[in-house]
Amino acid sequence: MKIWLFLILILALGLRLINLCQSFWLDEASQAQMSSTTVSQIWFGRVGDFHPPLFYLLAHYWMQLGRSEIWLRLLPVSFGLVSVLLVYLINKKIGLLAAFFLAINPYHIYYSQEFRGYSLVAMLGILSMYFLVKKKYIWMTIVNSLMLYTHYSSIFFILAQIIIQPITISYQLITIILYLPWVPRFYEQLQSATNIDTFLPGWRN
Repeated sequence: MKIWLFLILILALGLRLINLCQSFWLDEASQAQMSSTTVSQIWFGRVGDFHPPLFYLLAHYWMQLGRSEIWLRLLPVSFGLVSVLLVYLINKKIGLLAAFFLAINPYHIYYSQEFRGYSLVAMLGILSMYFLVKKKYIWMTIVNSLMLYTHYSSIFFILAQIIIQPITISYQLITIILYLPWVPRFYEQLQSATNIDTFLPGWRN
């Protein structure tokens, strides 16, 4: 069993290392530029951007060790690889098959290579479901908070968990409380999104 899991992880890693050296596209370049600023600017100075700060902060410290396309993309690749392992751990009876399918999934491979926060939010979502299945609700709460600090769409994932297990609603409220420090920044970003031409002139072109 362990040897098969090891081989699946090697396959997943190999597929995600292909073409890491290609040039950044616009969003990745923007991610790199904003992540290279100070921690204070990442938290307070991204009004024209519409993403929470967690991946930016992780990328900021990752960039202290290197700035090549390959090195920067290894960060999301690592999240993608951990996701494959977590899928296996959720249910070991079908885990090998599930891990294999995720390892070769073209969309997961693509977003595991992109220097953006998508592979991180996917990994956190799977980890959250792992804790939900294991009924480790405190850990689920912490992970859900990190997920909200990674991508705004995470709120729909949390709502789905409440539907699946209504008993978790009190824990989900704690998640929202832990998210409150970011709410003023979210409001600023929301305002900028509705006035995109003011914050990013020429963006529509």
